[in-house]
Amino acid sequence: MTLRQPRMLLSLYYSARDDQLLVTILRVRDLDVAFEGIKKVFMRVLMYQNDKIVRQKQTMNYKVVGEVNVNELSWFDLKVPEIELSYVRILVMEQQAQQTQQKSILGIVDFGTEEEQLSNIHWNEVTSYPEEPVYMWHYLYCRYKTE
Repeated sequence: MTLRQPRMLLSLYYSARDDQLLVTILRVRDLDVAFEGIKKVFMRVLMYQNDKIVRQKQTMNYKVVGEVNVNELSWFDLKVPEIELSYVRILVMEQQAQQTQQKSILGIVDFGTEEEQLSNIHWNEVTSYPEEPVYMWHYLYCRYKTE
């Protein structure tokens, strides 16, 4: 049996008129296949500029049963000159037992001008064609075991 890599469906929308980037997490797939036994997850969305976190948002907790339907929007103020210095990181985290209050990072999605491959394509499309939402699936990758 082949292990399916977890992935996330995102919509990015840049409003040049309002100087805002809207990040909508729509779905997360295959978390239950890759990480047996996880029960609840949440996502943390971080906006970086010059490698510093300038704003962050967190989603609600979601039960992991097959595909997780999220449909949560995060918006960030982002002026055109700041686009080249910015990127967004989404952390998919497991909320472990209430007693420990530990949070484990299951996967990460990064996108911005410095990111590679599909994430860079998504970012470039949304900044090249403002005022139009761009939808794309992104694979999760993991850098850290715990926060």
